[in-house]
Amino acid sequence: MARIPRSSCWARSWRRWRSNRGIRRREAHPTSGWSAPRHHRIINDRGPRRQATAHFGDKRKMIVDPNEFLFPAVAVPHTRFTAKHVFMMATINGAIKSGKTSLRILEVGSWLGASTLLWSESILRFGNEAIARNSSILAVDSWNPILSSEDMAFENYRTFVNAAKNDVAYNIFAHNATLGAKRFGVKIDWIRGRSEDVIQDLDTASFDIAYLDAGHYYDDVLTDIALTKDLVKVGGTICGDDLNLLMDQVDLEAARAGRNRDVIQDPKTGCCYHPGVTLAVGESFPAVGSCAGFWSVRKASDDAYLPSDLAFDGIFIPSFLSDEDARFFSDYLSAPRERPED
Repeated sequence: MARIPRSSCWARSWRRWRSNRGIRRREAHPTSGWSAPRHHRIINDRGPRRQATAHFGDKRKMIVDPNEFLFPAVAVPHTRFTAKHVFMMATINGAIKSGKTSLRILEVGSWLGASTLLWSESILRFGNEAIARNSSILAVDSWNPILSSEDMAFENYRTFVNAAKNDVAYNIFAHNATLGAKRFGVKIDWIRGRSEDVIQDLDTASFDIAYLDAGHYYDDVLTDIALTKDLVKVGGTICGDDLNLLMDQVDLEAARAGRNRDVIQDPKTGCCYHPGVTLAVGESFPAVGSCAGFWSVRKASDDAYLPSDLAFDGIFIPSFLSDEDARFFSDYLSAPRERPED
């Protein structure tokens, strides 16, 4: 991991936070100015629960407990929650603290619905049943990943493509979203299709938050950002995932050459990152708030965007995680104190 300049105010804030909270170094790659209070609460009231199970035969038929969320390894390698998910919680917490009595969220890229469920449960936990009842999420996804031939050479990408066959991934999302709406009280709708075909037909200025986590290729991300700008209300938030490095941190020639690859290694820093996301976000906004891959801007006016100023004072262990993934997240948040970097 590239060393963070000692002169960076955000670097100092992150070092303090990680030292006080034990955020594990292997996941941390901060890129700009968010801060967090000195203490936080970790809420774990999940209670006893059973594991959902699924069996896939030759026809990919699923046998599922209708009252349990489902994230099988056959469709997704893991559901590991880390620092970026804390900032997703903070986005909802901040919106509700600002006085919002309802939230409308656009999620571009949902896959099995882990982020959809996190938005939903965050609204209920940081708000109340009335706010949840008045809020809604619109998920947009093709549930059919289109990957370059270079990326398809790697087995982990084939996992996603295989999960899309026979609508396995789509049906799992539909199951999770239906159960999530019932469990958390937030209405969840979805439209199946490529994002550039779907979101251009949505009403302008109709969303409080837009979350972009679909394709990582440059043209896809750039198009999603451009179309989403008109859909978010003034004062609302545009955010996304997988911004591991900023444009001024990477070798731009290598980034542009690899803009239609999912992940490459940056020759300047030695870090692996998503070049399409880095270039598209960097060209679309003069600055963004960013941490551990999660990035966010606030729409200050129709043509002005500022880095989001996020802080949090409450963390919870999502109830939809498996027991194994819940333990991982809890251990992650409670990891032993580390010495700040020199």
